[in-house]
Amino acid sequence: MGRFSVALCVCLLAACGEGLDPVTIDDQRDVAPHDRQLGRSSDQRFGGRQAFVMPDASSAPQASAFAFELPDGWSDLDANGMRSINLQTTGGASCYLSVTRVGGPDALPDNVNRWRGQFGAAPLDAAGIAALPQVTLLGEPAIEVAVTGPFGGGMGAEPIEDAALIGYVQIRGGDVITIKLIGQRSEVESMRDGLAVFITSIKEVAP
Repeated sequence: MGRFSVALCVCLLAACGEGLDPVTIDDQRDVAPHDRQLGRSSDQRFGGRQAFVMPDASSAPQASAFAFELPDGWSDLDANGMRSINLQTTGGASCYLSVTRVGGPDALPDNVNRWRGQFGAAPLDAAGIAALPQVTLLGEPAIEVAVTGPFGGGMGAEPIEDAALIGYVQIRGGDVITIKLIGQRSEVESMRDGLAVFITSIKEVAP
């Protein structure tokens, strides 16, 4: 505990200008240190709680890279956002592959029914989803979703009155891999062969 002496001299002047005799005060007091935590460890100060540490960027998941065969007449556009592959058919339909690093038991039905909902179609239950056709994507099964009708738009896409979607969903470890071909109904349906070429040719490569 620190100790100190204070000598205080107070001079008061009256409003009339008369002075008072100076008063001297001598006193000694015990004063606590300013910071009682000085000299203590982090564990002692925080009770074992660790401060937040930013994760090392090298430990973050790395984006997947894919090699594929481009169907005749299709254009390979620049990847953007979550689109690891971004293509366009001869008639302007969009076809893209996305990898979302969020898994879980609801990832499959969520994607299937979100796509159906964009066309005003009723959601499927577990039995309905299990009955959907499957294809092989990256060496593993993927669910195929096909829906037609007016497309309400969303995610930057404009509404389409007579639209079609052919999509695929695959749960792969902690990732959800989706492929969507969407556009005017006539264009999408005419591109089925090109879509099959694309689907069967996709391979994952080191980024």
